[in-house]
Amino acid sequence: MHRRGFLIGIGALLTAPYVAKVQTALAQKAMPVPLITEAEADRVLIASRMHRGFTLYFDTTQDPEPEYTYREMLSEFWGEDFPENAPISAEDKAKLADDYDLVVEDLEAVAPFSLYAEQWREQNDPSHEVFSYLDDLDLGPTDDEGEDLLGALDFVEGEHPGSSYYAVEARDELTLHLLQARLLDLGEEVFIRIENKV
Repeated sequence: MHRRGFLIGIGALLTAPYVAKVQTALAQKAMPVPLITEAEADRVLIASRMHRGFTLYFDTTQDPEPEYTYREMLSEFWGEDFPENAPISAEDKAKLADDYDLVVEDLEAVAPFSLYAEQWREQNDPSHEVFSYLDDLDLGPTDDEGEDLLGALDFVEGEHPGSSYYAVEARDELTLHLLQARLLDLGEEVFIRIENKV
């Protein structure tokens, strides 16, 4: 795990007066004036409350379940490649039946989503996507690179050995507002929606 914080003055929006306004609004249990509206944004980043702050993930409500042919599914998720535009041989049918308990008559037919749902969700996990997206941006120094940092974004790479949990977690609402300002300074039209407020 590594942590990123925010340095006042790192961008045009991340100023001492802005931080003071946000801190005052939060202390009064009010919502600070947003720097961008959801309607203006290209994407929505959801901050979902959890026991130790917030977990961040992209809004995927608009993402439909994909349609893969058997050929595409076998290649993408199971590492089985079959020649393009070639019918499936009796030998390959028997191999798929033996190895995967799978009956395939036509490699170009659409495979049921249930056959690859788990692998697809793992590869397209919205928390993992946020991790990659934010880790590639110049958000500010890490906690060991600077002093006087505000906020705390924790980049979690597996909570324990063998864990596939990748996520970005924000410690508090101040961190979310600082992240919003930094994203806009970087030209990222992303709106942060805080959910499950108490």
